[in-house]
Amino acid sequence: MILGMRISALAVLVLLVTGPSRAEQQAGAPPVLRLETGMHTAPIRAAAVDAGGRLLATASFDKTVRLWSLATGEQLRVLRPAIGSGPEGELFAVAVSPDGQFVITGGWTGFQWENANSLYVFEAATGQLLRRIGGLPQVINRLAWSPNGRYVAVGLAGANGIRVFDTADWRQIFADNDYSGAVYGLSFARSGQLAAAGFDGGVRLYDADFRPVARAKAPGGGHPYSVAFSPDTSVIAVGYGDTRNVDILALPDLRRVAAPDVSDLSGGSLSQVAWTQDGALLAAGAYWTEATGSPVFRWADTGRVERVRLVAADGTVMGLVPLPDGGFVYVSADPAIGVYNARRERVLDRRSNTADFRGQLDRLRLSASGDRVAFGLQKGGGNPVSFDVEARRLGFGSVSRDFRPANATSLPIQDWRNTTMPRLAGKPLAIEKNETSRSLAIAPDRRSFVLGTEWYLRRYSNRGAPVWSIPLPGAAWAVNISGDGRLAVVALADGTIRWYRYQDGRPLVALFMDRDGKRWVMWTPDGPYDASPGGEDLIGWHINRTLDHEADFFGVSRFRDLYYRPKAVAVAVRSLDAGQGGRGTALVPAPAAPAVLPPVIRILSPRAGDTVSASPVEIRYSVRSPSGERLTGVDVLIDGRRLSDLPAARGLSAEPLPKDSEQEASIAIPLSKDATISLVARVGDRVSEAANLRLIWKGMAEADTRKPRLYVLAIGVSRYNDPRLALDFASADAGDVAEALKAQEGGIYREVVVKLLRDKEATLRNVQNGLEWIARATGEHDVAAVFMAGHGTNEDQKYYFLPFDVDIGRLQQTAEPQDEIRQRLAEIQGTALFFFDTCQSGSVMGGARLAQPDINGVVNDFTSAENGIVVFAASEGREVAYEEKSWGHGAFSKALLEALGGKADIFSGRREITVAGLEFWLSDRVRQLTKDRQHPTSVKPYAIRDITIAELR
Repeated sequence: MILGMRISALAVLVLLVTGPSRAEQQAGAPPVLRLETGMHTAPIRAAAVDAGGRLLATASFDKTVRLWSLATGEQLRVLRPAIGSGPEGELFAVAVSPDGQFVITGGWTGFQWENANSLYVFEAATGQLLRRIGGLPQVINRLAWSPNGRYVAVGLAGANGIRVFDTADWRQIFADNDYSGAVYGLSFARSGQLAAAGFDGGVRLYDADFRPVARAKAPGGGHPYSVAFSPDTSVIAVGYGDTRNVDILALPDLRRVAAPDVSDLSGGSLSQVAWTQDGALLAAGAYWTEATGSPVFRWADTGRVERVRLVAADGTVMGLVPLPDGGFVYVSADPAIGVYNARRERVLDRRSNTADFRGQLDRLRLSASGDRVAFGLQKGGGNPVSFDVEARRLGFGSVSRDFRPANATSLPIQDWRNTTMPRLAGKPLAIEKNETSRSLAIAPDRRSFVLGTEWYLRRYSNRGAPVWSIPLPGAAWAVNISGDGRLAVVALADGTIRWYRYQDGRPLVALFMDRDGKRWVMWTPDGPYDASPGGEDLIGWHINRTLDHEADFFGVSRFRDLYYRPKAVAVAVRSLDAGQGGRGTALVPAPAAPAVLPPVIRILSPRAGDTVSASPVEIRYSVRSPSGERLTGVDVLIDGRRLSDLPAARGLSAEPLPKDSEQEASIAIPLSKDATISLVARVGDRVSEAANLRLIWKGMAEADTRKPRLYVLAIGVSRYNDPRLALDFASADAGDVAEALKAQEGGIYREVVVKLLRDKEATLRNVQNGLEWIARATGEHDVAAVFMAGHGTNEDQKYYFLPFDVDIGRLQQTAEPQDEIRQRLAEIQGTALFFFDTCQSGSVMGGARLAQPDINGVVNDFTSAENGIVVFAASEGREVAYEEKSWGHGAFSKALLEALGGKADIFSGRREITVAGLEFWLSDRVRQLTKDRQHPTSVKPYAIRDITIAELR
């Protein structure tokens, strides 16, 4: 769903993206911050697959279509049409061409600009919007692509019937308006026949030339919702939106010949029906029990009596799609995606990555000032956590007693929970028709209260008079008011916690965290944001182009220099002003709208998941500069590491181009194994989102079977030229880590080459030379590990590592800045590992106190896709990193040495130490050593696999 956080600071982007033409004006809308979690964040309304069962498309209320590989379950691409305010852009229907080349979608699409709805046809391999078919009179409820690929049928809302389009030129070739209710059910038979079901209670059959064959009143309910042809095309199944019945109708007369036994079921409906390839009947829908959630029922016997219950989703099942191998796909409102094979084994169970705030009316708890909030990451309050806005910290476990639940009893408010008729002292409260009240909180002074509904956050006086209402991007499962009466805080169905100024409902801050609590991002309406390591691209900017073009989407990291403003986010809650920390205050400079947008690059061929057997592989791609600025480069990365000797931008124009024009080019990339290829384009300082392509190698095995080398640069400074900066163990940390890595020689590494810089050796010049050395020395098959221990600090929002000869009054001239460290690490051709334990400045005394470095910002900068660096940091946020004499090391280095020395007990007998395994060990062990005061973190770019970096010796 739209996050509802519009930007004023980015308003000039609209001028860059929209021009004077009518088509562009139609799609004109302010750039919008939206969630991007790698999964849908709202109910999945529909799903479709290609004839070969390779590609799955899912359409959601969150205004995206997502394409998935059925072989691996991974997300391949996100399709983004133009979106607008409210429901504009919500997608209700999707279909895939039999050959898997094209995807068509629609819903509430285009109405905001044309007073008519549109269908969008995308190329599956590239995500390019190829065609828009406009002029449809109502919302698109259902789409079906004929098995021969020639036709697409459309079911419309209202009394508008169905339409059929010829895919050769997308002309409408057939319409039937003789419907008095919405059409939700459409299905093509292999023979080309078409069946339709409408909320007027009728089921209709058309022949392959769309001539009406039969029409019958559905026998099992008033709202037939879905229809499906049996594999032998002898019958159709019908599911209903208003009953639990499922009917089987004979063809061609649509006479009921069977009905599966559902007599022991109570409540709900079975709106979705499908047939497996072997003739089993499937049904699911809003039927739900506490024990099983929403199952899928399967009948295999001819009498349709013996029923098998298959575990599926927690929410309503909204789509069933058969697969050619005899299995099937289901999608649900959770949102969730599942796949069963022909043996009735669930082989894919992909759930939402968002926190689930259902059942948490009394679990959403606030501190008196509202800047600390407690809740559960799971439905009903499971996995309890708390978040401190000022400390920028997500904490786990039980919370202190000063957190208070919402007061829902001190005023006579009735029927406020899950009803459309909430009342105060028996009198109805003003809400919209069909709007459902979900949650309630009464102000501490009892002079007012707020209702959280399906659509709005509403404040009323204690006499029931409306005070203000604010639209919400999802249902308000829980709401609370701070003890000082300044803030209203809401937990929403999209997985966000949002702070509003209680006086007038002004949005202040939104917080999103994934379901396991590992990543979070927090932002204000004007764009400034804060994020945990690996969390910043959980949101991004959606920018409409025109109705006839796919929208652009940029993760917020693409504008990190302008909008990464942690202090602005904290100040918004403290000051009740979302703009105070970002508009000209002394605290944080005002973010300016970028003069240049990042470029957009996409890979044209091969397709994701293709197999290749010859090297080099030709990769065709296209590049576009949305703001018309000159392209300055294209980088190629394989498994996250840059190939610096490939001039990918050769042949592309070096001149500025019209903003909507695309250039095509190709590059030959050497390949000898399965790999993820990434292309990144540059326009000045702006860097595109990475275009990723996973290829499967079927050629000859790599000839070079030699083990890689490990290059180590270990830097530790305990004794500084300035005695006020002294530390105890940084030098020892560097020396012992270097020794432990040297011991890896002869194992997975044929050679380990170490450069050690400690204390007086770690001058600025030597640190710079060491970084240049490791960047030059490491080959593409090698591994480089850089370890830094000592002081780090921030100045002018930039991180600096302090070498031995630093002058803290002249940091820019005498310390090593974040940008230069990152540049050298990004130049490494092999795998680049960066360990840094440079957060001790909080313990410095004697007048030399330094600003605590912002570790989150450094980690997110280094691990952007274009850099390809795996980072292990000793702490998060602005935490102090601890060292103790009893350890002889800093906590982070002690835990790292224990892992390398074979003392870690998490590897369960395995000898390999992988990135993920080391991350788990360091996190758990450092928290234990420091009594939960220090929280190490690690992040790796998407394209880098969970590689083995050491082995137990």
